[in-house]
Parts: sequence; structure tokens; C-alpha cells
Amino acid sequence: MRLLFTSRASLGHLQPLVPLAKVARAAGHEVIFATGAKAASVPIALGFPTDIVGLDFSTEFFQELQTEKPLRTEIRRFAFTRLFAGRELEPRLRDIEANCLSRRPDIIVHEVAELAAPIAAAVALTPVVTVGYGPLLDPDVAEAAGVAAEPAWRARGLSLPRWAGLYRDLYVDPCPPALQIRAIDDLPTVQKMAPSVPESHVPPEWMSDVSAPLVYVTFGTIYNRDYELFRKVLDALETLPIEVVVTVGENNDPANLGPRPRTTRIFRFIPQERLLPRCRAIVAHGGAGTLLAALAYGVPMLLLPQGADQFYNASRATAAGAALSLMPENASVHAIATSFAQILNDPAFAARARAVGAQMVAMPRPEEALARIEQLPH
Repeated sequence: MRLLFTSRASLGHLQPLVPLAKVARAAGHEVIFATGAKAASVPIALGFPTDIVGLDFSTEFFQELQTEKPLRTEIRRFAFTRLFAGRELEPRLRDIEANCLSRRPDIIVHEVAELAAPIAAAVALTPVVTVGYGPLLDPDVAEAAGVAAEPAWRARGLSLPRWAGLYRDLYVDPCPPALQIRAIDDLPTVQKMAPSVPESHVPPEWMSDVSAPLVYVTFGTIYNRDYELFRKVLDALETLPIEVVVTVGENNDPANLGPRPRTTRIFRFIPQERLLPRCRAIVAHGGAGTLLAALAYGVPMLLLPQGADQFYNASRATAAGAALSLMPENASVHAIATSFAQILNDPAFAARARAVGAQMVAMPRPEEALARIEQLPH
């Protein structure tokens, strides 16, 4: 069987597809990736045939966000309608349609923000599998994305299906039940699959010198440009009896955070699997990858969401009792220090994070999800 895996040109969107692609290849299936140039290095490094399709991530979108300033409750709708279904959809769809003609996949597997795949699959009469990367997309956002994508459906003589064609044949759900929303029960067919979390690796050598509780600070790879937020977090944490490790991102300069006490260590990048198993807690943005990785290791969080799905994820983790969150206008040094002290001093946060981690351990492995995909008629 030939499987075509498609994603936006974003590592955070592509990475959740990789475990499924690996087990499919190991089972003898032919696996091909189609994604933008900025994300293609991952499947290429893993030895998967990879086609470059569509547009790369657009910095113009950030400019639009800054200009139009949608409410935080509307940021994700803005992204799905203006960027994913607007600017990105048609260029990627044309490339994937050509890909389907040349590659002739038996099944298309796509991440939930890649809205071209359901259309290409409908044209090619091919089953389509949607893979999530966090809590289920709010149904209202999915419907709005469908309305924005409708011209592409109509142009191909197709009627617009519910939810922009997402979840048509199967939804692979990586979200632990404690974080999931009730709308998951409305989907036609759902297969749970444990999210991909790298196994614990050897810690950095300097960690042998850490004597106080270790706290990790990260704002991911995209929403990591606000040095002032980093400084506020460090000013807050440095009032507490802890040691701090910060990663600012490959393209940022640690020196911009100024001189810091010896209990604070600042790096561009450290793989989080080297840190998370040894952390008491983290301060993060609420991106799905970091959120689920921290919970997999039972690490509670203070979340400072800034955009994308982060406000949504933060609300789910907070509702599960594994995190506290502060909105941007409330994220003062005092509020950060007070909230984080609460997480450190109340063992209930760590207990709930461990409980969510236990749910993730109990979720089906990618092999079970693949078995469900193999049952689809093709």
C-alpha cells in the first residue's frame, strides 16, 4: 500500500505524522511525504521520499496579526481561514493534485491544519486520514475553515462537506482524555494514538552541578522573539529557590537577556528530552508539542500563551489541573513569581500532570493506528 503523508511547512505540524509513517514503512508500506521546504528536512533525514509542495511559512501572516489584532479567542479562526484556507490552500492543493497523479497513493494521511488533502482525496477518490496534534480543533473553527476553503471545493465540482472535509474516513487522536473536548464524540470514526514523545536522553554535563529544583523555560521555535517576556520570566523565577535553564531558539542570542546569576543557564537549544525528565516544572508558551511532552514526563507548567493554538491548549491544561496560565496583560513579574511558586508548593499540580502522563502511556501505540488505517477500503 502506498501512503502519502502531507503537512504544512511547519515542524510542529509535521512531527506528529512521523511515528505513524515510521511504523507504516516498517510494516512494508511505501511512504511518501509532501510538505513545504522548511519542514522537508525531517522526512528527508529519515530516508522518506519527499516532495516539496505549496508555500513555506509566511512571515507576512505575523504582520497581518499585528495589523488586525484579532481577539485571542479569534486567533486560531484567523489562522485557519486567512492563512491555512486562504493563502496556503490553493498552491499546496495544486501540487498535491499533481502528486496524486504521479504517485497514485492508496490513502492520504494529513495533519489537521493541512486543508488541501481532503480536497485532493475527494478528487482522487482516495481515503483520507486526519491526524491531530493536540486537543480537537474547535468545531466552530473547523466550520469557518470550510467556508473559507469552499471556493477550492466548488472549483473542482465538489460540494463542501462538514468541517472542511476533516475526519472524513478516520481521525487519529493523540490527545489524552483529560485534555480533550466533548466534541470528539461527534466525529464519525476516531482512533486514539499516543503522542510522539522522545525517550529520555543523557542529561547535559552541567546538570550534575544542579542542587535546587530545576525549572525549564521555553517559548518554542516560532513565538520566541519577545526578549522582554523572557526577561520578565527570569526576573520572576530568580526570586525563588530554584535553578533555571532557558532555551531561546537557534536564531536568538542568549546575550540579549543580559547578565544573570549563576543559577540561570541560557542556551540557544537543548533537546527537551534531555531536560524534561529532570525538571520540577516548566514555563512555556503552550504549543502542543511542548505541552504534551511535559505532561508525558509528569511535569506541571506555568503557561504564558501568545498566539496560534496556545490559548486553547493552555485552557485545556489548566482545566485538567496540570497547569496555571497567565494572559499576556496579566503576566507581570509579580504574577509570574506568585503563580510559579503556587505550582512548586502545591503537590496537586505535579500529581495531576503525572495522571495525564499515565493516560498517555495507556493510549494505543502507532501500530494500532496503522492497523485501523490498513482496514480502510482502497
